[in-house]
Amino acid sequence: MLGIIRAYLRDLYPDITDESELLKKPAVILIDELDAHLHPIWQQRLNAILRDNFPNTQFILTAHSPLVVAGCWSGEAAVLRKGSGGFELQQIDRDFIGSSAEDIFKTIFDIERIDENFLALASRATSGFYNKKRIAELESKNQRTDLEQREFDRLIREENMIRRAAEVKAEQRDDANQLLKLKAKVSALQDQLKTTTQ
Repeated sequence: MLGIIRAYLRDLYPDITDESELLKKPAVILIDELDAHLHPIWQQRLNAILRDNFPNTQFILTAHSPLVVAGCWSGEAAVLRKGSGGFELQQIDRDFIGSSAEDIFKTIFDIERIDENFLALASRATSGFYNKKRIAELESKNQRTDLEQREFDRLIREENMIRRAAEVKAEQRDDANQLLKLKAKVSALQDQLKTTTQ
């Protein structure tokens, strides 16, 4: 990719022989789906590499990876969103230096923290909607047809997913309770510190 960009600059500025001078020349380059086929490490590093090697080139990059957005400076990220009058380009006036993938997914990609599949499975776990009766029926058979075996395997896999969703939900509840306890302790320590310094 860097070689293609260098070759493009060479075509734009054929009279420049000094390599370092060539790489500093202005240009506009569009790279669609920058994250496609790149290892996550390279998705994360490529913005800085492009910025450092081609300081006066304006890059217009499209991507569907939070790793490409991570580290962007204020005004460098924009999102194409569908509005009432059609699609609109919304400039994001904040930087993403040190931002978590969760923050970027929510801000840029409109994806909430919990996926819908998890919510559906956790809901089934809470409501007690299980496949146990059908699993027991299939399990009691001495011989299952291929179709019944596939159904049995699918139901077992689904039960395991429901069970895992229930475990995750319990872990999240425990984490939230721990966080509340820690916040209460911090608040109490802050109050104690205020009274001792006065």
